[in-house]
Amino acid sequence: MVRPMPRTSRSALITAAAVLTACFAVLAGGPARADLLLCNRMSYVVETAIGLEDKGAVATRGWFRLDPGQCRAVLQGEIHAENLYLHARAHAIYGPSPLPQVGHADLCVAQQGNFVVAAARQCRASQRPARFTLVKPSESEKGATVNLAEEAEYTDDQARDAGIQRLLTIAGYEATPIDGIRGTKTDAALAQFISDNKLGVTAAARSDFFDTLLAAAQKTDTGFSWCNDSAHVVMAAIGLEEKSAITTRGWYRIEPGRCVRPEMSA
Repeated sequence: MVRPMPRTSRSALITAAAVLTACFAVLAGGPARADLLLCNRMSYVVETAIGLEDKGAVATRGWFRLDPGQCRAVLQGEIHAENLYLHARAHAIYGPSPLPQVGHADLCVAQQGNFVVAAARQCRASQRPARFTLVKPSESEKGATVNLAEEAEYTDDQARDAGIQRLLTIAGYEATPIDGIRGTKTDAALAQFISDNKLGVTAAARSDFFDTLLAAAQKTDTGFSWCNDSAHVVMAAIGLEEKSAITTRGWYRIEPGRCVRPEMSA
C-alpha cells in the first residue's frame, strides 16, 4: 500500500503492516516475575503506553520511548493485574503511522510527556482515547517481556540496523534496502553521515545515536519521495494541485527496497 508522507516529514513509505507479537509462559499458579520489559524489534522509533486492568478498573501510563533494538523496563516488581494492554505509536518523522490501528480496548492517554491515568475508560479534556492491544508477556532471563515486531521478524541487532537504515534514507542517504543487514552500501551511507555531522567513529554504537539520526532527518530538506519497503514492485502516480488546477504524473516504478523521487515541477 502506498502512503505518502505529509510535507512536514518530506518522505513516503510503502510498508508492510507492523504487528505486535507476544507469547505467554509462566509457572503454573505462580506470579509474574519482577519487572516488565518492552522490546522494540521494529525498524521505527516508537512511543508506547501500557494499560493495567484489575477487577474492572483500568489505569494507563506512558509514554515510554523505544528505539529499534532497545529493551526497556516499564514496570518494576510483580504485575498485579488481570489484563495487560499495550499501545504503540511511531515517531512523527515517519508520517502516517505504520502500526496497525487495531486492538481490544480504547483507553485514555495524554498527548505528550509522562502520564498516569487512574481511570482510563473516561477521558478528560487533556486526554484522548487510543486503541490498546491485549498482550501476555513471555518469561525470559530478563523478566516478563513483550516484543513489538514487524513481519520481517528482526532480532534486536537487526532491528537496530534496519532502524538506522530507515532514518538514513529519510535524511537523504542511500541506505536501502531497509532489511537489517549491514552491507557495504549501508556502511558507506553510515560513514558518510558520521563524516558530514563530524561525529566520532563509534557514534553509531552510542545509546543516543537515534537522537542524532532523528534530528538530522527532521532538518534535512529531501523533498518528496516514495520508498518501497514491501517485497513487490509498485507502480505509483502523483497529483499536484496549484491554483485549483491538478496535474497528474505517472507511472513511477518503485522496486522493492528502493526509493523514487517524482518530478514535482509544474
